[in-house]
Amino acid sequence: MVSIRCTKYSSDWKLLLLMWTNSLHRFNISQPQELLSQKGNTSTITCSFTPPQDRDLLNIRIYWRAGSPRGAYAYHPNKEMIDPHYKDRTELKGNLDLHIMNVQEEDETSYYCFVMLTLCTSPYNYKSVIDLGRGTKLTVTSKCTVLSYIAISALKCICHSASQYKTHS
Repeated sequence: MVSIRCTKYSSDWKLLLLMWTNSLHRFNISQPQELLSQKGNTSTITCSFTPPQDRDLLNIRIYWRAGSPRGAYAYHPNKEMIDPHYKDRTELKGNLDLHIMNVQEEDETSYYCFVMLTLCTSPYNYKSVIDLGRGTKLTVTSKCTVLSYIAISALKCICHSASQYKTHS
């Protein structure tokens, strides 16, 4: 008799199968709603989650998609799967956070954190579950350069209130 033990195992086809069959298991993935970055800078989009407490965790796989939950991979553990636009410009910072180097205007889109867990369900069985964040909208701004400073010695302003207007000099 052959004995099989619950071991670490994960593959990309399982991720795709779980996504296509829409068998998502919720474990509270958090990521910011939006992030602002200047062109040429490095940006980090944070992601965190709470793993299920009722199962032993065997493996964690992190994926980041750009544009939509089924968009191009901005980050994938298999570097060959990363979209050419992001090649050599993205990496995981810490365990989950997406680090985008040399941010470009074309990077302005939403980014989705996918977490795939392999859980031991019994001594001889495991299951993979996947969940995704709600997405982070990255807005890219141009770098600003200060050309000159203007000093003002007097400033005239009008203060508005619901009942009156006052002028100050």
